[in-house]
Amino acid sequence: MLELYQAKDCGYSQKVRESLTDLGVLYVIHNPRTAAGEIRNEQTHNELQTLGGKDQILFLVDH
Repeated sequence: MLELYQAKDCGYSQKVRESLTDLGVLYVIHNPRTAAGEIRNEQTHNELQTLGGKDQILFLVDH
């Protein structure tokens, strides 16, 4: 299953969610921070930085 690290208030995130849904792809959403950079979830923010090497939204993980 895909994991999408995104910001709920980000227009790009919305487009990706819509595309994944239109394609019928199952995915899990993580909201580590807002589009403005405010940390919303410290644990998922740390996961994002560990997996991606930096704080970058959008980030899609395919295990």
